[in-house]
Amino acid sequence: MKNIIVLLVVLLPHIILAQASFTETDFKALNARYLKNPGEFIQNETTSNFVYTGTDGIVHDKAATIKIYGVLEEISRQYSNTKVQQNGAGAVITSHLKHTVFIKPTNQKRIEDEILTATMVNQNGKWFLQSAVHSLAPKNVTVEEDAIKKVIEGQTQASYDRNLEKSLSYWANVPHASYVLTSLNANLTGFEQIKNTYAFFIKANPTPDKSKIVTTYKSITIKGNTAFVKHEEAFTSEKGITTKQNCHRFLERINNEWKLVGSVVTPIPTIKTDDEAAIKKVIEAETQAYLDGHPEKITDYWTNKGSDEFQSQQIVAWIGQPFAKAATLNKLNEAAKSLVKKQDIKIERDDFEIRINKDMAWATYTQKAIANDTVAQTIRETRILERIGGEWKIVFVGEQTIK
Repeated sequence: MKNIIVLLVVLLPHIILAQASFTETDFKALNARYLKNPGEFIQNETTSNFVYTGTDGIVHDKAATIKIYGVLEEISRQYSNTKVQQNGAGAVITSHLKHTVFIKPTNQKRIEDEILTATMVNQNGKWFLQSAVHSLAPKNVTVEEDAIKKVIEGQTQASYDRNLEKSLSYWANVPHASYVLTSLNANLTGFEQIKNTYAFFIKANPTPDKSKIVTTYKSITIKGNTAFVKHEEAFTSEKGITTKQNCHRFLERINNEWKLVGSVVTPIPTIKTDDEAAIKKVIEAETQAYLDGHPEKITDYWTNKGSDEFQSQQIVAWIGQPFAKAATLNKLNEAAKSLVKKQDIKIERDDFEIRINKDMAWATYTQKAIANDTVAQTIRETRILERIGGEWKIVFVGEQTIK
């Protein structure tokens, strides 16, 4: 009996070691069986209390895990830096996992970059998978933030360049994509609606916008494969007019690339003094175009709508009446091209009053035309302007001659 006990003492460590032997080669063989039929593998080669934890932190039991493969198909798996730690009848495996999956409901292929931590248990001489925890592979925060900024700024620039294909390439082709433009009361849902709206806008406005764009970031928050960004965008047109907007962007990392899935854009109200300066600049530039002998530039400062109107006794000699509107205003503009010549006149304005109500403005002032140090004419002007696309445009001019 004593000899038997001694024999068992001698052999027991070798029995335990044989039972607990699980190598990287075994792990590779296990993975091959898994890829051949994931559902069957989970059913036959996991313990009854098996649990799977996804990168979203949700825990699934054995039955729930099998159901996942009703909507997901594993295409390939690549492991690196695999480590196996054994302790008797148990083993822990850690590995850097890059795998490609096919999402059946959306017909999308996705590449995932994760860290796998799995536990194995030996039952009656056979190894079974007891748990599998997937977590996102660590990323360099600075690199990720730079990639996110590149998407945001690239999409905005492509839109201003009127490049439809490039602009859409920064968006995720997913049904839950959303784009909200509060200034237009527009709420676009789904990639298809966003695509169609972009296409309509670019077709209606094909000329690239050469505005200078400056993006100022307030915060970038990254959680796993999602990111939330708050920033401002400032647009300065070729005429020097600047408009700003608040932006909230939502992104997802899909196939290791950041893509837009949500965007909320709200104009930043301009400060009154900025608006007043912009309005005065438009009025001065429109008048200066006339004095410089460039009447063809005058219409650049008008809305060019059928409701635009100009009232002045001075135009009676040109068109036979003291006001011009619609076709008559067009006639006046055409007449000006041949009649208006460059004039060496200096303009002075005083008693300037401006009233602004949202996107409409009313301005009155006294204007003096000075030639050879002498006041040649004094008039009282009334102007009405409308803000269109962030720029103030003239819709009405009324002149009353004082002397």
